[in-house]
Amino acid sequence: MGPFGRGEVPGVLNQRRSSRTSVTMAAMRGRRDAGVLALAVVLAACGGRPAELVPPIGKTEALDPDSPFPKLRFADGMLSINDRCPVTKRKLSIHFPPVYVNGQPIGFC
Repeated sequence: MGPFGRGEVPGVLNQRRSSRTSVTMAAMRGRRDAGVLALAVVLAACGGRPAELVPPIGKTEALDPDSPFPKLRFADGMLSINDRCPVTKRKLSIHFPPVYVNGQPIGFC
C-alpha cells in the first residue's frame, strides 16, 4: 500500500471549509440573477419581428458571362460586392439568393 496508511495524505491538514455559505456563493447568485435578467431583456427585444423571406422580383443575371468570375446583378438592381463565393472561392451562382450585409448584397455559389 505504500509508505502511508489508508486515508493519510502528507502535508495536507484540514482543507475542508468550515461552512457551506460564503461571500463568493452570494456573489455567484447575484451574477446568475443579473445574467437571467439580461437574457430576458435580449429575448424581449429580439422577439418583436420574425425573419421573413422576400420573394425575388425578377431574374439574377451575370454582368460579364465570359469572365471567369463575373459579378451578379440581382433582381432588385443591386450589384454583388463579391465576384467569388466566400465559402468555396468558386464562381457565383445565379440560383442562390443574396445575403444582404449592411445593405450590400453578397452572392454565393
